[in-house]
Amino acid sequence: DFLRSPLAGKAKPDRIAQITYELAHTFGVPQPPSETAMQRGVAALEAFLKKFPQHKLAAKAQLEIAQTYIHFGRYDQAIERLKQLIGQGGGEDEESIAQARRVLGASYYAQKKFTEAIAAWKEFLEEHPSHSGWSDVQRQVIGAEFQRAEEARIEKDYATARKLWSTFLNKYPLDERAALILLRFGQMNLDEGITWKEDEEKKSKEECEKHFEAAIADWKRLTQKYPNTAQASQAAYLIGVTLEDHLQRLSEALEAYKKVAGNYQNNAKLRINNLTAKQLEVLTERKFLSNEKPEIVVTSRNLEKVTIKMYRIDMADYFRKMHLATGVETLDIALIDPDKTWEYEIEGYEKYRRFTNKIPIPQNGPGVTAVTVSSEKQEATTMLIVSDIDIIVKTSRNELFLFAENMRTQKPAAGVSVLVSDGEKVFAEEITGDDGVLQKSYEQLKTANDLRVFAIHEGH
Repeated sequence: DFLRSPLAGKAKPDRIAQITYELAHTFGVPQPPSETAMQRGVAALEAFLKKFPQHKLAAKAQLEIAQTYIHFGRYDQAIERLKQLIGQGGGEDEESIAQARRVLGASYYAQKKFTEAIAAWKEFLEEHPSHSGWSDVQRQVIGAEFQRAEEARIEKDYATARKLWSTFLNKYPLDERAALILLRFGQMNLDEGITWKEDEEKKSKEECEKHFEAAIADWKRLTQKYPNTAQASQAAYLIGVTLEDHLQRLSEALEAYKKVAGNYQNNAKLRINNLTAKQLEVLTERKFLSNEKPEIVVTSRNLEKVTIKMYRIDMADYFRKMHLATGVETLDIALIDPDKTWEYEIEGYEKYRRFTNKIPIPQNGPGVTAVTVSSEKQEATTMLIVSDIDIIVKTSRNELFLFAENMRTQKPAAGVSVLVSDGEKVFAEEITGDDGVLQKSYEQLKTANDLRVFAIHEGH
């Protein structure tokens, strides 16, 4: 309003210029709160520059326009304005030109244009050697050189990353990130080895091992050169992991884990415990038909042999007592004589190595068997089912529908005995018809919240 009033005509030109410049700041530049405020603030600064292009605040106004664009992530517009300002020069306002070069480098850096950022900052260092921000900009140059390599690593351009970081280490051997770079060297080799291992077209054991060995060499160099750093602790741990998981050299891995100190020592101890402990797991992957050879899967570590015991289970009797057809694994069968016992030696046994073996179980005919696998101190039990019968059950509060099928013949199963329980007692015993169907209403269905159904036919 002042600029439009009669008083403006009486004010000194410099005062008018100052007010015109300050008008932009009423919109919050160089950090306006909204897009609308940004547009108005920039327009106000543009108006100032158009009217007072040679004013001592002109360079600062140009700089603030660029900073306003940056505040909203408009880096291309900011860069264009900054380059224009630097090209024109700032007259006596050397500070604005210096800041323009700093901000130009930061704008390129934000766009991950590290080469351009470094060039802009180096120009600042050359043109403004006595500036108070010189040391900060020097650190930014070094940081950009590091980040340029890091970005190449993220993009999996490992050759470029190695080249850039090798140059970095030669230029700045005392930089605090030197240990991290050596860690990254190893991680890149590890990743390349895994890529060779997983890529069906590239798959090559020789290439995999070459990269894994190179990763270990990188990490050994790190642990020797920077022994008490967090990166050295991680590197020592990764040496063990690579030996164990990728090269399968378990004894060497164990020794590597024992050398780990620092932050990763607890991780290494967990790996040591896992490698040295005696382990035993057993499971049955699926139900078997009567014309198949049933088997269990035994996973073990540090066990040269195991003892296998078979216990035939009367599942109809078990269901009547427990109202379940599961949970056989938890039965206390230690005092029961097994139907069959034998020892199984782990083929190709090697200390510390984890083995998974599929072991045939000599079950004659259909039925359910509890199979216990044990060593001196370990024991695990699984339930093995051999049956051709499968059932589909649907219920409502009024009716139960069951269809039984012989999965070998793919035909309805007639004459299948069916037990129905509410979880506390068996309230119905039925037989499927010739069509394999049982369809019937029961009063207990109205209140049963945990209906359980068991079917058996000639042992199946």
